[in-house]
Amino acid sequence: WSIAAEEQFYLVAPLLLVLLPHGWGRRPLFWLGVYALMMWWSWLFFAAISLGVLATCAQQRWGAWHERTAARVALPAVAAALFAAMVTGAMPYPIGQPLIAIATVLALAQPGAHGAAARFLGGMSYPLYLLHWVGLFAANALFGRSGARDSVAAHALAVLLAWAIAAVFYLLVDRNIQRLRPLWFTPARGRAAAASAYGLTSIGLVGALLLRG
Repeated sequence: WSIAAEEQFYLVAPLLLVLLPHGWGRRPLFWLGVYALMMWWSWLFFAAISLGVLATCAQQRWGAWHERTAARVALPAVAAALFAAMVTGAMPYPIGQPLIAIATVLALAQPGAHGAAARFLGGMSYPLYLLHWVGLFAANALFGRSGARDSVAAHALAVLLAWAIAAVFYLLVDRNIQRLRPLWFTPARGRAAAASAYGLTSIGLVGALLLRG
């Protein structure tokens, strides 16, 4: 479901970035408004993604502000304070989680040497996002019958399995895709893929409206 929601966002966001007049689609204030509107509508997943676009627009407008000394101190402090508020129940999870995530990402997005460990962890982050539920389901299946589904051991096993699965998929799939991507991708193929995506989405929307009617 989350991947489908991301696809919907990624189809609409480029249109807003490019087609809105007077460059409004690239202004941080606009995406702050999108975030607030999504929160008001309780479209929490879209709200969380909009923070990433907000951060990108802010960097384009003001430069690498998150690399300044004040930001390096403030961002981890903000993430820690929000996490404490969420854990203690002072802030609801749907509100705190995306704010903690964007603060953490900006705090970690600092220049530095790219060592082998950093490249490996960064590379497996995407398959970990896609497949973390496999480790959770496996741990639930193993501990569920004994009544220890919510135990510390079950959660620890879920995390370990998720990391192991993500590492395997990175080594077997993602790393090879990254290596071969320059051979597969061309601007013409990118335009064709974009046209197909918008075309199929339009067909789906028209079909849904006709079926509802």
